[in-house]
Amino acid sequence: MKRILAVLLALLCLTLAFTSCGNKKHKPKVVEVVEPTCMAMGYTEYTCKHCGDYVADFTDALGHAYGEAVAISEETCTSRGLYESTCVRCGELHKYSTNAKGHSYVEISENDETVAYE
Repeated sequence: MKRILAVLLALLCLTLAFTSCGNKKHKPKVVEVVEPTCMAMGYTEYTCKHCGDYVADFTDALGHAYGEAVAISEETCTSRGLYESTCVRCGELHKYSTNAKGHSYVEISENDETVAYE
């Protein structure tokens, strides 16, 4: 929904940027630039030098970029593993768990051949 809203606002802004301003075309002047973050959209605000109309151009949020996961506790046959990683842009900590491995049984036959099964 946010993406659709951003696209609609961008189209509106482009339309305003290329429509007439009295006898002249809009001449945008940058007022403010806000870079996108992991969670928030970025934008550039413009006003027309001739008429003062407001125009904005939006940029999608970047999303988190998590680094390599570090094991807090590794999974075993019967317990889940716990891992964490940190976003390289904003430092947010992400923790997640993995399923227990389950047991792996080994059967030794009469002729001393080892057969593994789960």
